[in-house]
Amino acid sequence: MAEDPGEIRQAIAQTREEMADTIQALGAKADLKHQAEGKLEDAKASAGELLAKVEAKVPEQARPALAAAEARTKSLAQRMRAAPGASAAIGGGVVLVLMVLRRRRRRRRAA
Repeated sequence: MAEDPGEIRQAIAQTREEMADTIQALGAKADLKHQAEGKLEDAKASAGELLAKVEAKVPEQARPALAAAEARTKSLAQRMRAAPGASAAIGGGVVLVLMVLRRRRRRRRAA
């Protein structure tokens, strides 16, 4: 069963294209950074949609308070980034207070 050399070349070219497609697909699966970026973009889009839904439900009278709270939150975040040591100390203090309160509550229930 001898085949025509032209047919053999065509089969080889087709096999090369299929292999190139397969290798490209495997490369895309192995590209974790690209996958993470895609998931991040999806999360941002979902968050944007959720924010739009929430904003649509917020009454007009509450919008100034919401804007003020957002500004305070951004200001606090900037201050926390500027002083990470202080932020960690505050966070540790909050955790300590919560642990003490929880312990007291357990002791009251046991008594």
